[in-house]
Amino acid sequence: MQVIAKIEKWVQQPDVQTQNGMTSKAQVVLRCPGGRNAEGFVGTAFGAVAGQPLAEGTIVVADVKFFTHEYEGKMFQDVSIFDLMPLK
Repeated sequence: MQVIAKIEKWVQQPDVQTQNGMTSKAQVVLRCPGGRNAEGFVGTAFGAVAGQPLAEGTIVVADVKFFTHEYEGKMFQDVSIFDLMPLK
């Protein structure tokens, strides 16, 4: 799903081990337009997207995917950010 959003917070995380070596990781808070009660997402970006931090307040088009899984009878949702393109 692609959304237009503003970056509210960008937190660089320690690099993570993958099968192909190390990759960058960042936690990103996105807020869609619409005022105080607009939709927001806290997602994780990996690789090249996480390796090029964007400033807070930057308006972007984000490719966001939602994944759910069950663990020990509880449901969890992961939000992954696959692409961030700043709007000019």
